[in-house]
Amino acid sequence: MSESGESFNERIRKRWSRRAAERRDGTFGPVPADMGADETPAPSDRGTPEGRARVLYERATEAYRDGDVALVEQLADLIPDGPESEPYRTFARVQSLEAHADDAAAAAVARAYLDRIGPSHPAWDTARALFGEVMVQALIMGTVPLADNLAAAEEALRKPGDSYRHPSGATIRFEAEDDEPLLMVLHGNAAKAVRAAKRLVDTEKRASRAGHADALCTFALCVCAEGDIVSAREALAEAERILPGRPRIAATRARVESSPAATMRLDDR
Repeated sequence: MSESGESFNERIRKRWSRRAAERRDGTFGPVPADMGADETPAPSDRGTPEGRARVLYERATEAYRDGDVALVEQLADLIPDGPESEPYRTFARVQSLEAHADDAAAAAVARAYLDRIGPSHPAWDTARALFGEVMVQALIMGTVPLADNLAAAEEALRKPGDSYRHPSGATIRFEAEDDEPLLMVLHGNAAKAVRAAKRLVDTEKRASRAGHADALCTFALCVCAEGDIVSAREALAEAERILPGRPRIAATRARVESSPAATMRLDDR
């Protein structure tokens, strides 16, 4: 294996994750620190395909944090094809699609990459969690069917610690939803989802504008599932003040306004 390949194996260790305990900023998607990479490649590494791809990916992540959706897309398109740069290209493409609120396409790209690489690939854990999170987002937005996809997303989000061996010999598996508010909604546990979403908003408001706005969108979906359309609308109005024109906000508003919580209020007038 080449030296650059070995460094890649060392870098891609941690999962793509939103979970607050595993993140140091508020963005959606993997950041260089999450993958164990130095934030800036060494000068000798910048000329390699992997090094160039990582620089472009890091710039795309910065643009995402700033809410510059167009720049995220441009930088994702600039990352070259090839085995060394493919993880960064895939993660950036998914990040771009998610920034545009194109959740079904994001889930499709993440699934296709996961299908290509297999469990022995060094990016497997990252890609697996990536797929789980974007698929949950697509499910809650109603852009993909629940059948088969919910189970696949839950499986992708499970960590090794999510199960243990019972003395009887049975394997006990914890639910993957414990850190995922939107997954709690899909399981019908809206009250628990609202509490988790509140914690998420508190965490993300100290990070980036995009993270804060996206967390408010998550909160809006959770309170909407609980039937509180007023709080959902207030959360989206706040998200719009933080990051005007963000596609995620518009998509979430459309989902909220088509919900039973909204349509029942209209019927009551």
